[in-house]
Amino acid sequence: MQESEIAIGDRAVFDPELPEAVRKLFTVVPASALRPTDGTGAEETNRGTGCLSGCTAVLFILGVLLIGSATRFAAVCLVIGTVIVGCRVMARRHHRVMDPVGTARKHRHQCVRPSDLEADPGALLVRAVIAVDTVFSSAAHRDGVVDRARNEVELPHGLWKIAKDLRSLSELTVRHREAKSASVGGAVDSVLETQAAALHASRDAIEKRVEALEQYARSVGSLDRLAEQHAQIQALQGVNDDYLNLLASVSEASSATAHPDPAAHEAELLSRSLKEAIEHARIAAELALPAESDA
Repeated sequence: MQESEIAIGDRAVFDPELPEAVRKLFTVVPASALRPTDGTGAEETNRGTGCLSGCTAVLFILGVLLIGSATRFAAVCLVIGTVIVGCRVMARRHHRVMDPVGTARKHRHQCVRPSDLEADPGALLVRAVIAVDTVFSSAAHRDGVVDRARNEVELPHGLWKIAKDLRSLSELTVRHREAKSASVGGAVDSVLETQAAALHASRDAIEKRVEALEQYARSVGSLDRLAEQHAQIQALQGVNDDYLNLLASVSEASSATAHPDPAAHEAELLSRSLKEAIEHARIAAELALPAESDA
């Protein structure tokens, strides 16, 4: 495994529509806790509501037995009812706030981790995440040399579409493997072969989208390197006269003026290379970020 893949680890890919507050829950809730439950939590919640209802009934009966005046009785009942309703509202709100597992489980379909998938789909997802991270962390993206606004909208949606498709691929791969192990042969094997071909074709199509992201990331990386070289050449040009003056002071004036300016020559070459690299990055972006973005 490459060093960049180790750095990514098991980082989740989220539906871009998922609120940031909910995303943060997935960093504290273990993946094992996101499996559907048998309803125990709901049972405990209902039990708590039942206790509050019982308390309400007891207080109401005490009010009937101990209060003689109808007016005072009504006032006490109003106070008791208000307190109980308030307790119920606070208990439910507290349960929602203090139940990160339940909230994360509710939104688990909007999150995909590489560890959720079979090994091969998981590796493809890691590659896609690394490519997107490379673009977002680049100077070319930060400085708007490439289309920053489009990146920020379409890259997360494109990555999420890849994650969802890989999850489907992984689930169908597991089902296909189980069906193959239980096959009795004959026509069943023929159907399984057709399904296997569909899985392979789907996997190859997803990998092509991942490769397009990787090509875009490489193009952006080349832009960064060329821009850095260009900046350094420009800095060298700023002091280039000092070198030429030194050469003139120890040589004949005629020979000094015969020397070309190497920094200017390199700057011109790099400028042309930068223009070409920007065009290559634009073409790579068109391939990696098709006009129809899948949300």
